[in-house]
Parts: sequence; structure tokens; C-alpha cells
Amino acid sequence: MGISDWMKRVFVVLAALLVVVGGVGCSKDEASDVAGDTADAVESAAADAADAAGDAADRAEDVVNDRNVEIDDFYFEPKTRTVKVGTEVTWVSDGDAAHTVTSDTDAFDSDQIESDEEFSFRFTQKGTYAYHCENHPDQMKGKVVVES
Repeated sequence: MGISDWMKRVFVVLAALLVVVGGVGCSKDEASDVAGDTADAVESAAADAADAAGDAADRAEDVVNDRNVEIDDFYFEPKTRTVKVGTEVTWVSDGDAAHTVTSDTDAFDSDQIESDEEFSFRFTQKGTYAYHCENHPDQMKGKVVVES
């Protein structure tokens, strides 16, 4: 959820509050219904905002810890990712074509990854793990270097 989506939700909540304030002349039952609906809308918006914040924090952590590999049309970026033992690396597909992340030694295999999908693998042993895309093996190669 982007900033503009968050702002739309805030606007909806504020509009609902205006309805409550403007509905002061309503009957008690009508005011109670409006207040309940407003509370539900506020709760839903708060939950959505919390989810968006969590997603953003996860993405920021991945960037800070250099754990992601971008899959775009016919390349992995970076081609080599160096991590510590125990690190989970996530390949994120940004391209239009389907790809795989397939270890040259059968250590891992993502199956098909479509656009906006991802695949993660936790590296528990030191070593160099070469991989490729089964759909484009001559063009798409990469490696993960795992250090202690």
C-alpha cells in the first residue's frame, strides 16, 4: 500500500468523522449506527496502515541487509550476493517474463516465478552457490557466496 493509498484511507476516516459530527441532529439509534460504522472504518484503516508499515519495514530490512536479488527481464541483479551463514536471500521478480532460480547443484529450486512474485532460500552452510534460470540458462546466471 503506497502513501497515496494511506492518504485515501485517512480521508475516508476524516469524512466518516464529519458525518458523525454532522449527524448530531439524528436520533440516538442513527447516531449509534453511524458511530459504530465509523469505529469499524477507523479500526480497518488502522489495521491496513499497520500492515503497510510492516511490509515497508520488511522491505527496508532486506535492502539494509543486502538480502534481495532482483530478477528483471533476463538478468539477476546483483549477479553475486555475499551473505553470512543463516541469511535468507529473496529473489524478487520485477520483469514481465517468468523465470526460475535453480541451483546448479540442486540445493534449491524456485519453480516458475511470475512478475511480482518472489522466492526465498536460507543459506545454512558456508560456500558458493551458483544458480541459473531454467527458462534462460545462457543469459541468466548468478551466485550467492555464503561466509561464516
